[in-house]
Amino acid sequence: MTSERMGAFGEMRHTPPSPGSTQKLRVDMSSSGSTPISKVETPILPSSSMSQNPPNNPFPRGSYNSGRSIPHRVDLSNRSSTNSQRPLLPPQDRPVRFQSNPGLQPSVYMPTTHSQADSSESRRRHDKLSDVYSQSGDTVEFAKNLSDYLNEKIPWQISIAVLTCFSLLAFLLIIFGLINAPFCAVQPMIPIWLIVEGILFIISATFRIYFLIPTPRRTAYRRQQRQLGASLLCKGLEVLFALANIVWLILGCVWVYGSKAFVHFNEGMFERHYCEPMIYWSAFFACTAFLIFYCVIIFLVVCLLIVGSVKENSGSDQALD
Repeated sequence: MTSERMGAFGEMRHTPPSPGSTQKLRVDMSSSGSTPISKVETPILPSSSMSQNPPNNPFPRGSYNSGRSIPHRVDLSNRSSTNSQRPLLPPQDRPVRFQSNPGLQPSVYMPTTHSQADSSESRRRHDKLSDVYSQSGDTVEFAKNLSDYLNEKIPWQISIAVLTCFSLLAFLLIIFGLINAPFCAVQPMIPIWLIVEGILFIISATFRIYFLIPTPRRTAYRRQQRQLGASLLCKGLEVLFALANIVWLILGCVWVYGSKAFVHFNEGMFERHYCEPMIYWSAFFACTAFLIFYCVIIFLVVCLLIVGSVKENSGSDQALD
């Protein structure tokens, strides 16, 4: 056994191992003439590195453990960097409820990954009609801004009532075409035109009414999530049916106006140039009404573009002055 004095901190004794036993290290933390403070006795186990390359220091650091617990340090550098990239709360659609005290009302935190604003509230407000042109970058944005402006100025109840009335008239055109289909020998396509035109108008009016109905604020968030694809599909179908209406109207004008010089209503119904008066005049007035409607729309759009361009130029001139 060898001993070494550690100054005022105590004495350290090293007992050589006997055959078949382990080496022990005894540290007596006491000064001379005083009571021992602490004694630690622990076996020293040889490691592979020590057996191969014995160090110069006979008592390497960390080769023995004391009786007292040493705080374990954890490297949090990688963990902090990983957690910094992760969100505090996982993305979810349901409200997150935190309740620490059962006696208190829990706080509800709605997820902020989606906007809760209604699509109608997120639209850009246009105070003047000229703003529709000045705030539009291209034709598609201009059409959208014009539609939003009309929806803001005209109550949706009036628009739905007008579309419903025109849908009833279109239903009457379908009835007239079905009943009098064999009684227009001068142009057999006139009854077919009435039937198809009535169907196309009713479908287009149905899509327009669907978009005019306001969404309740309570269900706006859920409807925006679940019916986004359906809204895009309805928009595409509405544009498709609008183009079909224009093409079918052009064909109807050719058939109706082209037969006016040859049609008669007084001779026998099986004559070559005979057509039942109700079906012919219904088709004639329907074509005329649609043409007037589209002409008025085109005229208003052209006037809007002119007024908006003039006001925008005057505003830029005033800004330069």
